[in-house]
Amino acid sequence: MEWPDEQAEAAYLSEASTRDEPGTPEPATLAAQPPVDRALPDLESLVAKVPPELAALLDNLFRARFTAVRRLVPERPAAS
Repeated sequence: MEWPDEQAEAAYLSEASTRDEPGTPEPATLAAQPPVDRALPDLESLVAKVPPELAALLDNLFRARFTAVRRLVPERPAAS
């Protein structure tokens, strides 16, 4: 399947607005906030907060393993 071009996307969003469908979502307010400058908790303390039943379920369903704690910086919209 090919991705629609900008003209097709604009036409769809215009048509969707006449049907009261949501268009492009507003940027999250979190993106406007500066990152917090405090230290991240260590992985062991976070893993200890996960109930054992949930950890076992995650492992069984997804083979999930907690490997690191990382800070995610929200992407800023490109300036026009």
